[in-house]
Amino acid sequence: GFKYNMMDIQAALGLHQLEALEGFIAKRAQLALRYQELLADWPELTLPNMPAYEIGHAWYIYAPLINPKDAGMSRDEFIVQMKQHNIGTGLHYQAAHLYSFYREQFGFRAGQFPNAETIGERIVSLPLFPDMTEEQQDRVVNAMKSIFKREK
Repeated sequence: GFKYNMMDIQAALGLHQLEALEGFIAKRAQLALRYQELLADWPELTLPNMPAYEIGHAWYIYAPLINPKDAGMSRDEFIVQMKQHNIGTGLHYQAAHLYSFYREQFGFRAGQFPNAETIGERIVSLPLFPDMTEEQQDRVVNAMKSIFKREK
């Protein structure tokens, strides 16, 4: 096993951040909702489902799916083009059964869980952080409009 104890300095910083946690979560939720509104009806994307009921969602990532046929590109090509606009994105998540541990330990192989594989090939995390401004979010969306050849 591994020992993953925090150092005292990490604990001190973490305790201080707890005071701001509710504000961080509220800001992320506001930005996620704004992404939902700004990107609504874009055939290039499948947006995360918003629950129809009250929920306390942390929105630690905002991860739509790229629809390659409508987008005219793969998720990986989209990431490269976002980098060309100096905008970083993240990869979440590869299908778990494709990791070497699960392949070697349990004999899983590509094709056994096609839905997980499809999502893993299309999912991308857009920038989302508590200090993000609407102007920064607009910059992300405008870059996507340019990439997908949509009018600004």
